[in-house]
Amino acid sequence: MPIEKKEDEGKIKGLKNGNSGPAISHLLFADDSIFFTRGDAKNLQALNEVLHTYSEGSGQRINFEKSSVFFGDHCPEHIKDRIMTCLNVRCVVIQTNYLGMPSWVGRSPTNTFNFLPDRMWKKIRGWSDRPLSRAGKEIMLKSVIQAIPLYVMSCFRLPVAICDRMRTTISNHWWGIEDGKKKLHW
Repeated sequence: MPIEKKEDEGKIKGLKNGNSGPAISHLLFADDSIFFTRGDAKNLQALNEVLHTYSEGSGQRINFEKSSVFFGDHCPEHIKDRIMTCLNVRCVVIQTNYLGMPSWVGRSPTNTFNFLPDRMWKKIRGWSDRPLSRAGKEIMLKSVIQAIPLYVMSCFRLPVAICDRMRTTISNHWWGIEDGKKKLHW
């Protein structure tokens, strides 16, 4: 693979996650490719060569209109402009999701993952108009509601506050409310 050759030659340097983690230069998923590299001329030129080699070899064209670039928090504007010009990419990713997961976890992981308990509560509320037996409610909670955060939890360590909100959402629905009062949570 050309990108691995460029790495071996020292022309592309991947990014490390922490001091002891391995350098990652690319991730491939289905028809998406994510590249991690430094913004200097040598790395950008090597990445352009890899993309050109891929296009020539596969016969596929890269859609630069759908391509985007993500920068670190402290990257100066003039470097961003130089990189976008060099890569011929115009779209800058601010804060977005990729495959249902956040692509960036900022200073407040709790705010980043608030969508999980909210999604669980929305799903529960969508089923609140249907009377369920105790067994039906248990199956719904175990097979549907508890499955909502699994994919995200396989990639991220969730904050305790988010886990507590998810647990509270499930237990409040399980124990329910009777005569306007919450039942005792056993």
